Amino acid sequence: MGCLASLPCAVKAVQCWCPRERGAEAVRFCGRSLAGMQKEALVRTSAGGAWRVASDEGAYLNGLDEAPCPLAFMTTGMAASFMHAIQSQLEGHRIEHHGIRLVQDNYYTMQGSMPRRTMVGGALPVELVVEIATDRVDDDVRPVVVDAVAAAPVAGLMHQALRNVFTLTVNGRPLAPDRSPSLDRAALPDPLSLFDDVAPAGAVPEPLVVRAGMTPLTEELTSHSGSS
Repeated sequence: MGCLASLPCAVKAVQCWCPRERGAEAVRFCGRSLAGMQKEALVRTSAGGAWRVASDEGAYLNGLDEAPCPLAFMTTGMAASFMHAIQSQLEGHRIEHHGIRLVQDNYYTMQGSMPRRTMVGGALPVELVVEIATDRVDDDVRPVVVDAVAAAPVAGLMHQALRNVFTLTVNGRPLAPDRSPSLDRAALPDPLSLFDDVAPAGAVPEPLVVRAGMTPLTEELTSHSGSS
């Protein structure tokens, strides 16, 4: 898998298309397991974009560290969601600016062991620092930024418990989940064949997300060196 993480791609199969069921942009994810902790996924939106994504874990989770971990994609998506919301709100309020710098700090907790199936993970509140180069005074800009952060789609994902619904298929046979609510429709076909139809969307650009290196040790770190 190398260090490939996320590339735009073309997906031919129609089952990966995302209908606008709720009048908003929809996202469909198809994933498969590779060796060890490695995963490969196809992500497509009803707006027409499609990406091929690969992930891995570090040695502390018995991974090979060949691609970013799933939380790296989540963090990148969060920053992009907040930035897009801030830009949209500034434009809507006609606040001109000469640049935006957003710093996002995420803190996660982990107890137990994944190999022993005793791991429990958690997340602490996200910390954001937003710097905007503008001629407007702080009292004009600050409320707009606060509203933008609250209105970002990812804020709704983090601030409330979501009730997910599922279909369950084992070896091609549909089963009724016994501890999770069921989706009121039949399961989609097995997405495994979709991965054979993936092709780069034109010239292959630089990956959008790549593995950079180990997380530096900080004073609040409780795990061992090089654990992330």
